[in-house]
Amino acid sequence: MSEQHELIRETAERVFSDLCTKELVDSAEAGEWPTGLWTTLAETGLPLVGLSEEYAGSGGDTSDMLAVLREAGRFCVPLPLAETYLAGRLIEQCGGQIPAGPMTVATGNFTLSGGRLSGHAQSVPFARDCETIVVPVGDGETSAIAILPRSDAEIERRRNLAGEARDGIVVNGARAPILTTSSDPREDLLVWGAMTRSVMMSGALSSVLEMSVSYALERAQFGRPIAKFQAIQQQLAVLAGEVAASLRAADSLLSADPDVLDIAIAKSRIGEAVAPSTEIAHQVHGAIGYTLDHALNLRTRRLWCWREEHGNEAWWQRRLARGFIEQGPDRLWPGIAALA
Repeated sequence: MSEQHELIRETAERVFSDLCTKELVDSAEAGEWPTGLWTTLAETGLPLVGLSEEYAGSGGDTSDMLAVLREAGRFCVPLPLAETYLAGRLIEQCGGQIPAGPMTVATGNFTLSGGRLSGHAQSVPFARDCETIVVPVGDGETSAIAILPRSDAEIERRRNLAGEARDGIVVNGARAPILTTSSDPREDLLVWGAMTRSVMMSGALSSVLEMSVSYALERAQFGRPIAKFQAIQQQLAVLAGEVAASLRAADSLLSADPDVLDIAIAKSRIGEAVAPSTEIAHQVHGAIGYTLDHALNLRTRRLWCWREEHGNEAWWQRRLARGFIEQGPDRLWPGIAALA
């Protein structure tokens, strides 16, 4: 890990620890945009880390942004940091200049005709709050992205279980800048999106473990902390194992440019860890963990939502299986063994 990488991670941790309080997250879930937090992050350049300065990014590589996103997952940061990175990376790949301000990405049913964009998409993260919406488009032969100002889209406000904005958008003949690309932007967005969600989930899971251990040491029953009971110790051990496996899977992505295989395995393994980990965490906390007054539910609700975004574990496991099968029987076992 380079000195620059660790400096970026420590900066993100310090900003989130100081400013991303439970009260701020609660107010964001109620519909208030956290202007102060975004302004502070923008001043540090963190939203555009991992994007080339040549295209108006902050510099650094993919692993630097993933380190920021892991901390964002730990603290339930209610901002489109992953989406801003994804939008910026698509623009950078096309050789365009990255606009300032929060951005998001929208995949749906869109068409281009005479330089005008029309169509609709569901569950667009933070669409109401972003200044720019990047839309992958193409006709099967030509792949491109449209850079759409939010003012040119009709926003249908919706939220997911975690209280995060997941809006519908409708576009009727908007004229937007179009950038062509040699790769499929929908596939790129799927893979990169799975990568960002994986590290965010690993951060949230590590926080869930920390909170569960701390609560078990503080909460007393029958005159002693519940952490002294063997049943609780066994549950926490299982939780720790799931979190350790998730962090290891996420660590495999902290390279300059992780490949699709590593991303697929990480999204699969971390997604699998969500159900047993959140179940144990809530069992250890008891009823208080379900209340809105407790910060545990901020993590668990996001984990339940994030595991489904950009392909859940079952989707990526099927894709992995198809990939191994397509290599043929002679390559099946060597391919699996090479992952060890």
